[in-house]
Amino acid sequence: MSEISFDKPTFDRLVIEHKYAVEKGRSSFIFDGQEMVTDYAKYLIQFLEPKFKKDYEQNKRTVN
Repeated sequence: MSEISFDKPTFDRLVIEHKYAVEKGRSSFIFDGQEMVTDYAKYLIQFLEPKFKKDYEQNKRTVN
């Protein structure tokens, strides 16, 4: 099992790739070489959001 460490750029990529997977109706996607279940990614984003709150809100506006 591999680990993924999150910093701002990694978190931003997760948000973008998750949004793309949801738009395409995918149940999973590859993130940093690991399969990520779309529903799990949603909860992971919610969990990490407070840490990157300011950056998350800016990214969310950019992606939408």
